[in-house]
Formats: sequence, C-alpha cells, structure tokens
Amino acid sequence: MKTLLSFVTLVAMTTLSANAACSGADPSLGTVSAGHVSTAGGLSTYRLTGTVTNAGNATQASDVLQSVDVFQDGQKVDTIGIPPLHPQQSYSFSYAAKRSSEAGAGTTKMLFRLRMSRPVGTGPQDCNAGNDSTTMTF
Repeated sequence: MKTLLSFVTLVAMTTLSANAACSGADPSLGTVSAGHVSTAGGLSTYRLTGTVTNAGNATQASDVLQSVDVFQDGQKVDTIGIPPLHPQQSYSFSYAAKRSSEAGAGTTKMLFRLRMSRPVGTGPQDCNAGNDSTTMTF
C-alpha cells in the first residue's frame, strides 16, 4: 500500500510539473481529414482540412511567425501560414492534395508539421512540441 501511495504521489507531482512547465502558448496541430474529392484528366484532388488550436494558457505574441509545413510522400509540397492565437482559439486551414486517380487506397501519406519562429525578446510561443505534427494516409 505504501508503494502504491508513493507511486500515485510521484505521478501527481510529474503531472503538475508538466502542466506548470507549459503555462505559455501551446499551438497544437489537430487531426487532418479528407473531404471533397474531384477528378479531372486522370488526376484526383482531395480537399484536406485541419485545425491549429492554442491549447495553452497564454496569447501568442502578435508578431509570432508560425506555419504548417505540408509533406506528401516525404516531399515538402507547401507551407500554410497560421496567425497568432489566443488561448483556446483555433484556426482552420485547407490543402488541395493531388494524385493519380488510379492510385490505390492507402498509398499516399501526408505529414503536417507546425513550424515556429519566435520573435526576438518574446517568451516561449510553443511550450509543448509533442503536439506539433500529424499524419494521414489516403
């Protein structure tokens, strides 16, 4: 019982430390999903949509530079600008992914990665890099 109590105390302290360490802005890249698909001339265009949310407790600096880099099958294909966000504020983005209309299901892998550029003299603008990317395959 004493060992269990020590373990629970350690877990609680670790959780509190992690939350305290992330008291600033925390842009988080959510799931990206495929919506409308159109096909013309042997090429299919998939409308992909995603959301970046500031899951932190602080507003990002007004001059923070952040974007989502888009990779298709390992190659960078685009960069999408994301404005500074207030706590719990979200910003939706979209991307038109193209591939052969004959491509099989599950053959195209997309990676979306949040990229930050902190202005000089400002505090942390992303205190949890663990939620800064997501992948999808279609």
